[in-house]
Amino acid sequence: MPNHVHAVIVPIRDGASSLIFVDRFKGRTSHDLHEAGYVGDVWQDRYFDHLLRDDESLAAITDYILANPVRAGLVARAEDYLWSWASL
Repeated sequence: MPNHVHAVIVPIRDGASSLIFVDRFKGRTSHDLHEAGYVGDVWQDRYFDHLLRDDESLAAITDYILANPVRAGLVARAEDYLWSWASL
């Protein structure tokens, strides 16, 4: 999406924190963009997260993410959105 990011994060070990991942991701991408000459804030200070508890929730969330560019009027089909795994 042009103004936000959706991600499904699956910890690879017990006790891994999505908060640490998001903080590092935001820090690294901000650093890289500023090194490339971008001026200004890249990310908001906070983010929204949602813990998935079962496969049904995962299916609903991934469907929501895939349909987001369609709902925003960016493409007619999810598969047409360049930055989506639906096109893979």
